[in-house]
Amino acid sequence: MRQGVGGLGLGEKLGSYPIAGVGGGLAQMARRVGVMLYVVIIVCLIAITPPAAFAKGAVMTAVVVVLFGLMLAWRRTSARFGLRRC
Repeated sequence: MRQGVGGLGLGEKLGSYPIAGVGGGLAQMARRVGVMLYVVIIVCLIAITPPAAFAKGAVMTAVVVVLFGLMLAWRRTSARFGLRRC
């Protein structure tokens, strides 16, 4: 049976985030910035209402949904094949 992190004597647990390194931290920051930009652009499309605003909003929403689906697929695949073990 695997020993948990609490049993290793490394001190108290400070967070619930997995260890990801610099690349994982940068990817998470980029994802958060992308979602913030998406929200700002959708608000601007609603407030300013340019021509074909609905189509532009639909395309942006489809892109965000596809990226979110790819992220979930990568999580499932990497967990299934044991790629996320330290």
